[in-house]
Amino acid sequence: MQFNQNLLSLGQALKEKREDQGFSLEQISEQIKVSVYILEGIEEAYVDRLPVYAYLRGFIIAYAKALGIDEKEIEKELKSLVPKEKETYLPGRTSPSTEAENLIEKDLRLTPVIIAIVILFVLGGILIFTNIIRSHGENTEPPTVTDLDVEKGQKEKSSADSELSKNEDLDVELKEEEKLQNSIDEKVKKEKPKATSTEKKVEKRKKVLSPDQVKDPIELVVKALGEVTISYQIDSNKKQEISLKVDQFEVLKGVENIFIKTDNSDLIYIFYQGKDLGVFGSGGEKQKIFSKSDNAIE
Repeated sequence: MQFNQNLLSLGQALKEKREDQGFSLEQISEQIKVSVYILEGIEEAYVDRLPVYAYLRGFIIAYAKALGIDEKEIEKELKSLVPKEKETYLPGRTSPSTEAENLIEKDLRLTPVIIAIVILFVLGGILIFTNIIRSHGENTEPPTVTDLDVEKGQKEKSSADSELSKNEDLDVELKEEEKLQNSIDEKVKKEKPKATSTEKKVEKRKKVLSPDQVKDPIELVVKALGEVTISYQIDSNKKQEISLKVDQFEVLKGVENIFIKTDNSDLIYIFYQGKDLGVFGSGGEKQKIFSKSDNAIE
């Protein structure tokens, strides 16, 4: 494949330059803050180890600068890696956020259409309501009062007074019943045993909202660059463990914080709150707490 050959040629040139200057991969890694795992992938053209092209380009430029290579010279070499402007990702690799971006773009295109339809419905309703009121006003004639109307009104008043009297008697009875019920409730309340600490904890736990019920939950996407095992704990829930293979990813959602730990931090890629944080670490065991109040806590 042309891409692999071009990358291998560029990587070997960087490797020779590094060895001529007497630098180790660990020294370069410490200087430019890129893991040895990624630097080896660049030198040996291990495509499966490398991130998307946008980040790979930055890593290569940083590597070249550390060796004293002019940026314009390395830019010429980078053009041979991606012959077309649209090829922003490496062969065989995809971005976990591509599907979400497409959905957001589709929603943004539909939003003006939906707003226009709603406005038309509202204006139509107002117009219909106005015509009904106007028609009703034109057809209504002033009412005339007759002796029958007066007699009917007196009967209705007498009936209303009688009903009011019945209601007052009923209110008195209801108040008496309410007093009796309050007395019973007070007695039961005094005799009811206090809830134990365990019951209080259970009741409190029932009131805890799930991430889907929270307006602004926190989200952490973990993508595997190789076979790796990850331990995680969401909020105060029980700790769990997952095993991922190459290019598999896991979406973790929480309310306040998410804790993750791995024995090989080179093999996982982190996306937190929609931001690409890159490779989790530079080798070995690493753990972090991603909090809603803080970006990340060691």
